[in-house]
Amino acid sequence: MKRILSIVLSFAYAVSASDVFTVYVDPGERIEVARQKIRDARKAGTLKANEKANVVFRPGVHTVSVRYEIGPQDGGASPEGMVTYKAEKPGTVFIRGGKSLPRDIFKPASGMDGVLVADVSKYLITPPKSWPNIIKDIPSGPWLYLDGEPQTLARWPNGEWATFTNTVDHGLSGPGAFVFEGDRAKRWNVEKGLWLTGYWKHDWADAYLRVKSFDAVSNVVRFAGRSPFGIGGQTWGGKARRFYAVNLLEELDAPGEWFLDREKNLLYFKPVPGKEGKELVLASFDGTLFKMLAGVENVKIENLNFEFSHSATPAIEIERGKNIKIENCTFSCLAGMAIKAYGTSIEIADGKFRNIGGTVIRIDGGDRKLLRPARNIIKNCDIGFYGRFKQTFQPAVGIYGCGSAMRNCFVHDGPYIAVWYYGNDHLIADNEFTRVVLEAGDSAALYSGRDASSWGNVVFGNLIHDLGMNSELSAFRMGVYLDDCDCGDRIVGNTFRTCGHAVFIGGGNGNIVANNLMEDTPEAVHLDVRGMHWKLYTAFPGGHNWWHNCNKDFDYRMPPWSLAYPELPALVDDNPHKPWMNTFKGNAIVRCKSALGFKFKNPDILERIKIENNTIVTNDAKGVLPQKIGFADAEKTVLESPDGKTGFAAELDIAGRLSWRMTVDGKEAIALSPLGITADGRDFGRLVIPCKATVAKGEKETTATIPLKDLVDNEVVVNLDVRVSNGVIMWRWRSAKEGKHKVHGEFTVWNAVDGCEADISETEIPEGWPKAAVCEYGNGVKTVLYPLNVKPRDAESAILSPWRVTKIKKAEGSK
Repeated sequence: MKRILSIVLSFAYAVSASDVFTVYVDPGERIEVARQKIRDARKAGTLKANEKANVVFRPGVHTVSVRYEIGPQDGGASPEGMVTYKAEKPGTVFIRGGKSLPRDIFKPASGMDGVLVADVSKYLITPPKSWPNIIKDIPSGPWLYLDGEPQTLARWPNGEWATFTNTVDHGLSGPGAFVFEGDRAKRWNVEKGLWLTGYWKHDWADAYLRVKSFDAVSNVVRFAGRSPFGIGGQTWGGKARRFYAVNLLEELDAPGEWFLDREKNLLYFKPVPGKEGKELVLASFDGTLFKMLAGVENVKIENLNFEFSHSATPAIEIERGKNIKIENCTFSCLAGMAIKAYGTSIEIADGKFRNIGGTVIRIDGGDRKLLRPARNIIKNCDIGFYGRFKQTFQPAVGIYGCGSAMRNCFVHDGPYIAVWYYGNDHLIADNEFTRVVLEAGDSAALYSGRDASSWGNVVFGNLIHDLGMNSELSAFRMGVYLDDCDCGDRIVGNTFRTCGHAVFIGGGNGNIVANNLMEDTPEAVHLDVRGMHWKLYTAFPGGHNWWHNCNKDFDYRMPPWSLAYPELPALVDDNPHKPWMNTFKGNAIVRCKSALGFKFKNPDILERIKIENNTIVTNDAKGVLPQKIGFADAEKTVLESPDGKTGFAAELDIAGRLSWRMTVDGKEAIALSPLGITADGRDFGRLVIPCKATVAKGEKETTATIPLKDLVDNEVVVNLDVRVSNGVIMWRWRSAKEGKHKVHGEFTVWNAVDGCEADISETEIPEGWPKAAVCEYGNGVKTVLYPLNVKPRDAESAILSPWRVTKIKKAEGSK
């Protein structure tokens, strides 16, 4: 018995060029000239759209005063036709939004001990802007740097916080007011502009507020703008609110401080005696350095240093790109983000990031509704000293959308969250996080929250240690924080050391915390029942409706959601406000004051939480390493047909999803595509690694069995049988355990390349097996989703599926 579903896919190949078209850019020359030369060459036919091109920067400082734009016509037509922007010699090219200040323009400031002053009018790329009544993000520039380090804008107190406890007006409906303790404010000129910055109500929200008035008799400070959450109050027991005064010429009293008179463009600076430094730079360009407009594909940026701009916009912005690579670049001394990217197959690799004003990198892309992965990745990057100007709501890294990854990175030295992730199927693996959340409270190295549809994310194999610990001024710094009923995360195989809490689950469901090593934390795991009593979750008509609202944009009862997350319908339907669908297993808890901190006594919840094989150690942790295998142990299987013309590969994609590809005559016909089947309550394409295959080569076909090992239990859970013959590939799924199995369906995608015509069919179909369905997989892209059925069915043996057959009928352009 055989069913055939004939479809037409796409297939195209690039023509490679023997010589790469190259344009050079000298310091002082407009970058747009190079872009125009490439456009002219393409118009003349001397450079084809699918041929490579290079824009090479000569050594030196390239100052940017106008945003450089790369449009869809400026990229390559294929990966083989990549357009690359690079340095002629690594480490010698500096793309700047600021100018170096000569020392001879500075003179001693009258009446100010050790302070120098200079007219910097001609060194300003963007004129300075006035500060508004409230600054929620990055304060307007410029900013002064000495040898790549941001200097301190004149402030009080120097290097520490002032506090208040007496709130006059909490600012719930307008600007607030408080009593200033001490006499220091009496020396400040409110009329010229006075701003205070601090944590006005919560330890997770800071803002700059302009002072409207100061009463020298009552010492009451009244603000001109309203803080987003009001002022005063307390966060988890902390009564004192912290702040400091900033941007005051009369407080320029410490070495390393500076101030700019924004009307006269006079810059005051008090250098550190004996440490004049090599270069003083005023970063003032208020704009993006490089912007890739929507539709740009196949562009690489490598070995460039982006530095010294002061803008709330990113240094590099990718509006909607595909196959964009940013490699071996340095980003430093930037007020806004280094990189903001939306698209697919965007790779940020081997970068170094220093002294960034707020968030460093934000990536987004993919399709959450269809669970189509973006496959964006941040890897092998060193990210440090972030949040220099904005301390909260701007994590070092933000990951959004579906199916992106952050791997093998080092994130350190920041006031706030290291990675803030939302969406589906992201992988955060094998990174190190240290000396983060040093300032903000109620925060974590890794944070996600307030979205019950943010499902399938994996936090695996990370080292999280030496975070900012709890204090009276700022409470609760966690390793991983699943806030406000966040659901469906897998926290597996991580090492937590010296954190406030290792894993903090705020009332969520469907989370797995397994095989982690938790050392020297006040509490290893926290779980509470906030979903049972918070108004946010209980005030909807019909009861606990918040979870349904979170998932209303996604048909979680139908493929692909029902196949990817088979437990989600049960969670939403069965009292989701109770956190009883969580699993804690195989963790080693070493020298922690509290092991499993469950902040409730409800027996009906406790009896349904899975707690298995956790080890509590009170002394030496030597030899305690719960996680046995990792993503690095995954094997890639590559098979060829007997004639060598048809190829099959099975591997993990960058987000750890089991995937496959097919080649014809050495060229891709089916690009990397998700592969999986859901049975016995789980998708066997997720949280597994493929092991070494057993391969047999015959005259007519090559066969293989690929074992898939579970990353939590370290055992083979399913096998993928594969057959490759001339022009045809086939596979089927077999459970590693005999007996009956409940099969929900197969979640496999045929992600095609242009020009390919293929038949997809199934054969050796078990009796009574429901007919497969072919569905579009999003936005007109020629890809196909292949589920089995909405309702699960019983399999009487270890065989979980028929043979899935893909036959290439036509592949135009293949060799």
